[in-house]
Amino acid sequence: MAPETRVYLLVNSYSPLGYIKSGRSNPIFVEIDPLIPGLVFDGPFTGMDFNHQASLVTLSANWNSFGGDYHNKLSQTVHKYEIAAGTQPRGKDLFNILPFLDVKLNFTYTITNLTLTLNNTYYITIRATSATNQIAEVTSNGIKPIHFDRISQPGTVTIPYFQSTTTNINVAWKNFTSLLPFIYYQYGVSTDGNLTFLACNGSNAEKDLANYFDILPFTKATTTNSVVLSYLNLQMGVQYFAYVRTIDDAFQCSTAVSNPLSVDTTPPLTGVFDIGFDTRTFRRDITQPQISYVTTNDSLSVSWSGFYDPESSIKNYQIALIENTTCNLTSCNQLTNQTTFLTLTNVTNHTFYVIDLLPGYFYFIALRPINRAGLTTCIVSQPVVLDRDQPAIAVVKHGSNWTYTPPYQGSTTSMKGVLALVTDQHDAVCMDRVYNTSSSDSDWNRITQDLTPTLPLGPNNPTGRTLAYYPTQAQFNTKGSFLEISMTRDIQQYRMLSAAAVTEMSVVSFNEMSVRIKSAASFQAVTSVLIWDGPDTFIEDYEIFEAQNMTYNSTLPINTFPLPQDCQYMPPPPATPLPYKSFGLQLHPAYNSTPARALLWYRGNISGEDAYTWITLGFDPSTSYHTYHMTLEKVLSSTPSTVKTATWSVLLKIDDLSVASLVDLPQFNATLHYVLHLRNYNGRVEPINNPFHPSTTAAYFSDIILPVDSTRVCKYGAPFYSPEAPFVKFEVGVGRSYGSTNLSLAAGDEYQPVPLPCIPCNHECSQTPNSCNASCNATTYFINFEATGLDLQPGCTHPFNQTNTTCTPYSYAITGIPEDQLYLHNLTFVPYVYYMKVRAFTGAGHVTYGYSRGIQLDPTPPNCTLIQHVQKDLRSDELSNTTVQYSSDSLAVQYECKDTRSDIYGYEIAYSDNINDISSLQFSSVGTDSTVNITGLELNPELKYYVVVRATNGAGLSTLLKSSGVRILNKVPDVSRAVLTPLNSIQVVTRKQNSSLSM
Repeated sequence: MAPETRVYLLVNSYSPLGYIKSGRSNPIFVEIDPLIPGLVFDGPFTGMDFNHQASLVTLSANWNSFGGDYHNKLSQTVHKYEIAAGTQPRGKDLFNILPFLDVKLNFTYTITNLTLTLNNTYYITIRATSATNQIAEVTSNGIKPIHFDRISQPGTVTIPYFQSTTTNINVAWKNFTSLLPFIYYQYGVSTDGNLTFLACNGSNAEKDLANYFDILPFTKATTTNSVVLSYLNLQMGVQYFAYVRTIDDAFQCSTAVSNPLSVDTTPPLTGVFDIGFDTRTFRRDITQPQISYVTTNDSLSVSWSGFYDPESSIKNYQIALIENTTCNLTSCNQLTNQTTFLTLTNVTNHTFYVIDLLPGYFYFIALRPINRAGLTTCIVSQPVVLDRDQPAIAVVKHGSNWTYTPPYQGSTTSMKGVLALVTDQHDAVCMDRVYNTSSSDSDWNRITQDLTPTLPLGPNNPTGRTLAYYPTQAQFNTKGSFLEISMTRDIQQYRMLSAAAVTEMSVVSFNEMSVRIKSAASFQAVTSVLIWDGPDTFIEDYEIFEAQNMTYNSTLPINTFPLPQDCQYMPPPPATPLPYKSFGLQLHPAYNSTPARALLWYRGNISGEDAYTWITLGFDPSTSYHTYHMTLEKVLSSTPSTVKTATWSVLLKIDDLSVASLVDLPQFNATLHYVLHLRNYNGRVEPINNPFHPSTTAAYFSDIILPVDSTRVCKYGAPFYSPEAPFVKFEVGVGRSYGSTNLSLAAGDEYQPVPLPCIPCNHECSQTPNSCNASCNATTYFINFEATGLDLQPGCTHPFNQTNTTCTPYSYAITGIPEDQLYLHNLTFVPYVYYMKVRAFTGAGHVTYGYSRGIQLDPTPPNCTLIQHVQKDLRSDELSNTTVQYSSDSLAVQYECKDTRSDIYGYEIAYSDNINDISSLQFSSVGTDSTVNITGLELNPELKYYVVVRATNGAGLSTLLKSSGVRILNKVPDVSRAVLTPLNSIQVVTRKQNSSLSM
């Protein structure tokens, strides 16, 4: 037979009948070459050869390549394998441990139940038998059992905790140790982090491991410290673990597991910035302000919240401060490569120092949150604007009308008010009439000596005064921009020479005026600002004489009639005032033990009374300029169409600090004269110590600002105005003294919120609904509000002439004594004055205040005691009560009402034939007259008509009076011989058919 051929056996069988049946065997491969020997390794791991082992009861071997090459590409068929173990690689001891044992076609085998000796070498022999019964035997290089407790120690395996890629994992390991050399490293990836318990000694164990490593089975590493695993398919929401196993020369393994790895393919979610003042403290509807304001230019603090990453969390932040000339920086894509970011870890706030923020620029914070997977997003903050301007103090009005202030209110549980909010600086400051004091202004007139002899002096005036005004004593300084008025001792006559500068000033119900003054310092000179409705040719100042331990007031008409040189100084007696109304401010220098003082005063109110108040100054007004600001406000009734009387109030502020106020000033004309002058105190005349250098002192005036156009909102009071950041909150408090909030409101609060329905957009960057209301495009807003939960009393009482005793709160409900009868009980009534204070917050965190001028209470409506229909008696020409009348075209009525506190400010009248339906009546104002004849009517005979009168007091409270009615008779008596006398003492109110009642 030829080699490499297949041989078949053919068998024929013959039957007795001669039939032949043939059968063919399976082919027999003719192989005459010997079986190719393979490789035999000590140890249980395929392809791995070990020199040592720990076990004394087992021997393991693995083999391959019999009948073929190393990769088991067989060219010869192996029928079976046999294994033997011995203490020598040849000879009779080749199988003295285990004779040849058939292991079939396995490539690994472990011999058990042995008793081995430490440090002896044992050899494994594999006998392979081919299908042609060719035999090949190969013996291993031997393995030696050794003794150890733990030769190999696991190290650490490191992979990222988080990563964004789903296809790769970077695995690194270190610090694996062993007393024997490592044969190799293996790595694998699983979603189970508790696999370090798995055995590593045998082929069966290797197969079991593959069941646990669902991502990547153990794979032999080609490096000794790291590997990059690729072509994976990782998912978010799953944790992955990398395992590294080392196999030493004793086929002992050490397995270590890494930290968990999570995949995060999404960047962090963004939140909001908190920069500057947090307006969300007041506006909970604002989630992220669209513009922020800061008040310092050398630092900028920012914090942020709401930034998070649900998968991998935030690792750190990168932050940058950007300056821009516009507010259109909305995305990080607009940033340049030159933008420098600062990395921050474990913080959610940062302060930029050593910076210089500039007004008119816009600043932005760029923030990059970076998650632990290395992904980032970028967000730019809202614009940040520098706002260092503190809003000025404002005015709050009682009532609901900005143009007037009621002197009284009726409610004892609430207080209504109104404030003005402007967005234009032109509307905020009304003091635009600024005088140039560097030159003589044509609007100014200087009183001269020649006009003073024509003064209309009163009969009680002395024959002369010790002061004369000369124009040369007032000089406009061209360099320093101020008006200088000097007062000098006259060396010719016994008097002082000074000057007065006068200009015209228009006033409405609210007026502000301001002047900066450095007052005179010597010999008690009085630096004076006078406002009066007299002529501009002379003035009448106000003097308080303090001599012989007595103090009394006097007018001081100025004239220049001389006094004899030997006349001794004596304070003049009180003079008869001129018929003019005035008020003013005087600055008195410190003298002896009396400190420097200011005097706020007025003369000639409704009752012909004067009033003044001293203010002790905490500074010397003669050493430097100070700003003196006066606000003159007209106080009207609650129903201005029926005003009977009106008064004024004046508020004085020195250097923006409110220091004093006076009420019940006289009613002034629309045009007044504003006077700046310097005079001697109490007629004092300085001695002549040196005729060539007579005693001289001077006062200086600058920045003179007077009221302007009455159409401006600030004419009636200073509105709230913030030049940069808008107001975001107003709240109101009530007190019994100016500027205080010592009265509890509802729920015991000191302040109550004022509704702010509209936040105007002061800035182009803020025109979004989140920070302001773009529809608020007006420049002026009036905000009405009401402080509630109050418990107000109209005033208190104390015994006559005992002002030092405790003033007991007065209430008619408690005392049972009407206010107009308190004097019968030797009690004096002292009215309480209540003030409102509004606290306002801007978006920059600035706080300013608005103050009211005060209001009194009149909780009782008018007291009405009489209403009757009247007609004129033809015999006595007097009015008499009647219940019937023949006239069908008129109704005459008479009534009596009074109000001892706030007075009757007006009546309204209506008539009807149905007294039960008052709600449908149309009332018409008839002023303050208490007798009215309504004419031009068409009354139905035989019907009864009623007149209803509504009396309203100054607090706005009303009382209704219903007449008992008058019946219209149908039959007219014969009056042919009667004498007709017109009702000339009755006010006639004509009413045409189908027309409204009118005066």
